[in-house]
Amino acid sequence: MHGCIFLTAIPMSIINSNTFLFLIAIFSFYLAFAGMRFAKNRKGIATTIDWIAVSLMILSGLGMWALAITYFINDNSQYITLLVFGFIALALDTETIEATRIKQQQEKRELQSI
Repeated sequence: MHGCIFLTAIPMSIINSNTFLFLIAIFSFYLAFAGMRFAKNRKGIATTIDWIAVSLMILSGLGMWALAITYFINDNSQYITLLVFGFIALALDTETIEATRIKQQQEKRELQSI
């Protein structure tokens, strides 16, 4: 279901030249996708698709900050929303990367102790 919303939001944001909607669509999709992936992947070992999703979220967060600067310069009050969502995006990704790194170290230690 979350994929359908994402797949309709992206073309709509491109057709309307709405960068804000585009970045929010990526942000929303990542949250739903990551929740699904973490629910299915109990070991917490990241796969290639997980790293692609994390990379897109990092780019989205940075894009939100860049757009927030543009909005601030142009007196558009949406810059506040973009700053907050950009911060959340980057904070979530930092936490995800750190958790994955810890899981990989634990797995490496377990393999060495065998």
